Amino acid sequence: MRLTKIVVLSLWACVLLSACQQQTSVLPTAISIESAQTAAAQTQAALPTPTPTATARFQFPATFTPTPFDTPMPTSITLQEENNSRLYYLYNNDSIAVVNDDGTNNSIVVTLGVGQSISEYALSPDQTRIAFIAPGAGSGREVYTSDINGMNVQKESCLGYADVRSVTWTPDGAQIVFFAASASGGAGDIYILQSSNGQGCPNSNSQRILAPIQARDFRGMTFNRMGTFLFYAGGGGSIYIWDMTTNARYLASAEPAFGPDGPMRQNPVTDELAFLRQSINGANRTGSLVRIPDSTVAPETPIQILGDPFDALDIRWSGDGTYLLMMTPASVIYLDITLNRLAELPVTGLRLPEAASANRDGIAYTAYDAKNVIQIYIYDLNREEARQVTKNPDGIIRSIVWVEQPS
Repeated sequence: MRLTKIVVLSLWACVLLSACQQQTSVLPTAISIESAQTAAAQTQAALPTPTPTATARFQFPATFTPTPFDTPMPTSITLQEENNSRLYYLYNNDSIAVVNDDGTNNSIVVTLGVGQSISEYALSPDQTRIAFIAPGAGSGREVYTSDINGMNVQKESCLGYADVRSVTWTPDGAQIVFFAASASGGAGDIYILQSSNGQGCPNSNSQRILAPIQARDFRGMTFNRMGTFLFYAGGGGSIYIWDMTTNARYLASAEPAFGPDGPMRQNPVTDELAFLRQSINGANRTGSLVRIPDSTVAPETPIQILGDPFDALDIRWSGDGTYLLMMTPASVIYLDITLNRLAELPVTGLRLPEAASANRDGIAYTAYDAKNVIQIYIYDLNREEARQVTKNPDGIIRSIVWVEQPS
């Protein structure tokens, strides 16, 4: 098996930086987040108008030479109907909320109660279900699922472990994988289960260890589109491939000099996979964005490429695969795959850049409103203007996922 082509984007840093008892019931579906607001609170000042001029953007360094891809260009997703473009997000660390991208129907869909922490979530590939991590028995954390509207909440896992994270659906939506360790910071493994609709665990859902990696530094995972390979970061600074057919493990990236590689993200439309190759030596960070055109084959030799200084927290593809977001500590950078053009999100007041998400026409991000409340905004890439989406009375917003759903 062979990787035929790898593309590295080297970016200049100076440019980029210009548990409680289990509960199986939920609060009523579609709890309006804004219903408790006063009339005054409902009137929010608009985000200061951005000034997207030529100086607010930047291009690749002069030394960058794009490498042609053999893979076909992604095709755009067509909107089904008005208001079917929705933004899911974590709200106040204990709820999953959803809002139409025009700001209507801003509602909580999943919560186990105030203070019952929901640490992360993932939508199923067909966008009909949600998997999320919340308190189990005692101090344990468990994997739960619900319908996309928050109904039929089921506790799926039954480990009772304190460290459960990186919940991920298999591409066919039939199974869920996640990392778990008995103690926070302890060595853990990758588990897999099949939803049993609450009929029993571990027998009915076949909960078991998928990859016995015993990692203390697990940093995330992603499947290739076919579901044949699971890419994960953990057990050293490298990225590994777990072959779902043979249960063999391959080394995808060479051990970096200092910092760990990751995170990695699979393009939802093509077989391209991207990851951050980083190296950290004291206060100095260097690295590159590495793009692998074909994630269906394992590399013959581990990837060792390291480029110019680049400081990033996370990366994420748009739903149609045409944009790749790169979140730095202070900005959101987006790469237009079709045009091979790099630009910086030209907005002010950006908050929590790692929460950003994108579709083919815009980028959703968080920023403070006039009352210093974190809200969701959308920057329209065609009109080059920003608009406010949520008008929450208070709270914290994390982990935005922008999807387009059928009626």
